[in-house]
Amino acid sequence: NQGVMRRQIAADLGVGPDKVDVPLLKSIRSDYGKIGNELASSLGDAKLKDIAGSDAWKIYQAKIKDIMPTSADVSALWPSISGNKSTSDINRIAQMSTELRIPGNARQSLELIRTLRAQATDAYKGDNSTLGEALSSSAKALEELLDTAASKGAPGSVDKWRAARTLAAKTYTIEPALNPETGSIDGQK
Repeated sequence: NQGVMRRQIAADLGVGPDKVDVPLLKSIRSDYGKIGNELASSLGDAKLKDIAGSDAWKIYQAKIKDIMPTSADVSALWPSISGNKSTSDINRIAQMSTELRIPGNARQSLELIRTLRAQATDAYKGDNSTLGEALSSSAKALEELLDTAASKGAPGSVDKWRAARTLAAKTYTIEPALNPETGSIDGQK
């Protein structure tokens, strides 16, 4: 069973079964970051909303409105979504909520996506699935806007970006199930 699971995961990642480990997962994520930076460079300093077009922008804004509270509402809603958190945590989420409403260029958006993903991971690890889901969904919505902008502003880069993003997402699914000391994979996780 362990061998079958390991072979399937390795095939999904495009490596040999003996290569699946935490450094590999981090390397895949690093490659995704590099590809994202190449995409950002090809899109330049133009704002995503200008590249993606008004229809994509409206869809994005509607998603963010449904996902994240406004920065003014974060403090009021915080106890119901996260329990006891410090003022700096509340301010950080409020700032991200503001940044999500008016994302900048591709490079700024990629950095915000990374921050949202990291915060979502922390929230999930802290047993706060409500906040984790909001942050993860926000990152996905911003990725979709970036994807639309890339398909219009840098069409040659978009397939590489999508493939790297998909592969990086798989690493986040695999890592919690991977025991870094033994290399075994827990199919229950």
